[in-house]
Amino acid sequence: MKKVLSILFAGVIALLATACYPDDEFAQFDPSKATAPVVSSYEMGAKALTVAYTPGKFNMGFNEKIAPNHMLVITSIDGKSVNKVVSTTNKDNVLTASVSTLSNLFLSMGFQEDQTLSFEALVRATMQNPAQDNGRNGHVDSKEKVSISNFVVTLPKGSPYIEYTQSSNWSVIGSLSAYEMSWDKDLEMWTDGSGNHVAAHVQLCAGDEFKFRQDQAWTVNMGGTFSSLDAEFEVTQDGANIVVGADGIFDLFVNPGAGLAKVSETTGAKVSGIIGGDEPGPEPEPVKGWNIIGLNGDWENDILATNDGSLWTAYITVPEASEFKWRLDGAWDSDFGGTFVALDEPFEAVAGGPNIQVAAGFWKVVLDTANNTITISDGNVWSLIGDFNSWAGDVDMVLTDGKWVSPVTHLNANGFKLRHNHDWALSIGGNFEEFGKPFEAVSEDGPNIMLPAEGDYVVTYDPEAQTITIDKSISGWNVIGLNGNWNDDVLATENNGVWTVRVNAPEDTEFKWRKDGGWDENYGGDLVNIGEAFPAFAGGNNIKLPAGYWLLTLDLSGAEPMLMVSDGTVWSLIGVNGDWEKDIDMVLDEGAWVSPETAISGEFKIRKNHDWAENRGGVMASLGEEFDAEPGGANINVPEGTYVVHYYPETEKIVVVNAKKVWSVIGVNGDWAADYEMAEVAPGIWMSDVIEVTSGDWKIRFDHDWAVNRGGTMPENPSVGVFVGAFQDGPNVAMTGTFKVVYNANNETIGTLGWGVVGSIASIPGFSWNNDIPMNLGADGAWYSVPVTLTKDDEIKIRWAGGWDVNRGGDLVAIEEPFEAKDGGNNIKVPADGTYLVTYYPKEERMALTAQFWGLIGEFNGWAGDVFMMYDGNNNWVAYNQTLTGGWKLRQGCGWDVNRGGVFVETGKEFDAVAGGDNINVGDLTNFTVIYNFETEKITVVK
Repeated sequence: MKKVLSILFAGVIALLATACYPDDEFAQFDPSKATAPVVSSYEMGAKALTVAYTPGKFNMGFNEKIAPNHMLVITSIDGKSVNKVVSTTNKDNVLTASVSTLSNLFLSMGFQEDQTLSFEALVRATMQNPAQDNGRNGHVDSKEKVSISNFVVTLPKGSPYIEYTQSSNWSVIGSLSAYEMSWDKDLEMWTDGSGNHVAAHVQLCAGDEFKFRQDQAWTVNMGGTFSSLDAEFEVTQDGANIVVGADGIFDLFVNPGAGLAKVSETTGAKVSGIIGGDEPGPEPEPVKGWNIIGLNGDWENDILATNDGSLWTAYITVPEASEFKWRLDGAWDSDFGGTFVALDEPFEAVAGGPNIQVAAGFWKVVLDTANNTITISDGNVWSLIGDFNSWAGDVDMVLTDGKWVSPVTHLNANGFKLRHNHDWALSIGGNFEEFGKPFEAVSEDGPNIMLPAEGDYVVTYDPEAQTITIDKSISGWNVIGLNGNWNDDVLATENNGVWTVRVNAPEDTEFKWRKDGGWDENYGGDLVNIGEAFPAFAGGNNIKLPAGYWLLTLDLSGAEPMLMVSDGTVWSLIGVNGDWEKDIDMVLDEGAWVSPETAISGEFKIRKNHDWAENRGGVMASLGEEFDAEPGGANINVPEGTYVVHYYPETEKIVVVNAKKVWSVIGVNGDWAADYEMAEVAPGIWMSDVIEVTSGDWKIRFDHDWAVNRGGTMPENPSVGVFVGAFQDGPNVAMTGTFKVVYNANNETIGTLGWGVVGSIASIPGFSWNNDIPMNLGADGAWYSVPVTLTKDDEIKIRWAGGWDVNRGGDLVAIEEPFEAKDGGNNIKVPADGTYLVTYYPKEERMALTAQFWGLIGEFNGWAGDVFMMYDGNNNWVAYNQTLTGGWKLRQGCGWDVNRGGVFVETGKEFDAVAGGDNINVGDLTNFTVIYNFETEKITVVK
């Protein structure tokens, strides 16, 4: 393998284990030049076998730059020689094989469950998978043996986790009272290796909250809104804390890739234990104000009260007679006790007084600090809880005329329930039908109550009829009586004391203004002229309104209230995202009707006064360009995006502008006024359409503005596919030709699309066979993609310049092993999940997938989520325009088996790249370039 890393498999022929090439083309393996790994310790635990080792080395003169792979190999079982590689995890030079993994291996060899056996193993260092060893790369084994006696082949009988044999890098963190966890520890999870993770047999209490996180760090964490047991729910990055709201033993599942989680009643015997966190969770909020302590014998944890001025209120559940006190700020510097006399009868709050005795029951306790009294009353209450408050912090209802009525509450459309005494022992759901119409209150796991839209509502529960009624809350000043409807208010909007509403009056009508949906406060008056203000009188006459489309105004900003009726003409968008019932009003601005920023996919039209009598359509040629507004014309069709629509009634023109802030190319052929917009084809990778540049230089800029722009220095006579560093206010890019411009914000490079990777790539949302991940043309003539995460279900190919006239496929046998690149060949199927660099060698017509790429990681990104470097084809891995605060390192393949540190001295000066070395720290240096030369093992930081 002749300097494999110098060009990432540049010596392709030397890698091929095939009889097509004579032996003298291969360097031979010489065991005398290999250093064997050393087993330093091992332990057979209840859950796994762990083996610590010192890595081996190879010094053949052709492969010393590649860190060897290390694996655990069983060499004998019950005294009989075998050669079996064990599936392990490898972290910090410790190989770990779970008991389930070992048992599965022995079962596959014919041993029986519950059979006891002994085995020996060793650590092997190799340049590739032993199954693909051609005898030339070779391997070297540790002299020390791992000897295990009395191993019992066992699998959890009946366990649903029989496939969950691997220790997961995901864990559960939260406030879990059964484990005395307060966001400071993690519960371990297991994985089946295909993206599913489980924390099994977890004890939860009703008030517990938790999230899932990766690598025991907060960089990648997922939360969401739990709905019901065994039902999948969505989890997202930095989502809400997950609240099950019930006591019990549960299994917690998550599939981060799919963004889904599930909570089930436990069915297995595997128990999740506490593991240490690499970093602390959020500090618990300090206890503030007056709260209750000591209830049910708990003198450590305060029961938090709510505050309204001098009144502090807490609802308490008392299973059997108990005692408590009030104390301030979670400390004993100030506390109140007293002698309870009777329900609803205030008694003295005595500073430092006796513990307050209370009988079993559910009670409302109020501390009045203004009068130094305590009152205990019946605490039975129904409350609202749901997605609107993250299923925590009940909104209490009030018993009125035998019905429980909520205050006005802002509810969203994602579901809520009613529950009794702030407890899930008794809860109520139901199937909402329409506002104002009672529906059945369903207990015993009733469904979450779902609303059609978020808004302010009043919820009423009738325990006798067992019905729930939901009404819209009407607040502020609104219009009533239009077109003879004196039952339903037409809602107005307010701006600095001025209330306005647009209304359609098909015929002459009358109306009034009233407040909060009632008649206690209302205004009328006498309209004289359209467009002229007139006085508003409390309880005044109904306002006469002629037929038409009007803007009604109630102005309360001045000394006296005033009314006005003016032309209410408005143009609006209709049909957006298939909704031909909802108008999106536009605003008149200097002769143009302008829509708000609106997400649109597909067809829409523009119409006047929410009516089809006057409407406009047309055929859009391209974004940002005027086209004719045709009365009754064709639906306007746009690709999915976010837009601002402009309609000019005087010239009858329409312009659709892309409202999303995008990168664009500017300066093409000397035109520094025209932006050629780019699209984000993958996260952080922006690409233009085909641009013909016949003269001059160009740059890229963000949001059509020069505040954020990028330029770069191309080599003389650059080829399509060459990428260079992209710098703020950098030089104009000197390159002509016909090409697509590409900007990679992840590694700060700019170039043009030559060869690109296409395919079904599940890790990139929305990616398809119509997208291209650009590849960089290296100085060695080979093409290198950015690292991309692939699964074994993905399929890829490479194609030239975003077209299918020239494309390559092939039959990949193994990762790291080059294969023939065939013109129009088969889709390339990935044998194993992982993150890979796709490499294409056009001279040899070979391709390869490799994990031997480099990235930057450190305090700047929480030691998670590598910043991938670009290979330049000349022994250098480069990351441009970086600001890396704190300590950082370089590592290979997103893992820690091969990493580099070192001691930075000054910019522009090389320093040693030390395997496993110290974290690199460049102080307050910003916007620099990092260059790692793996042949010389030197790192350079260039400003």
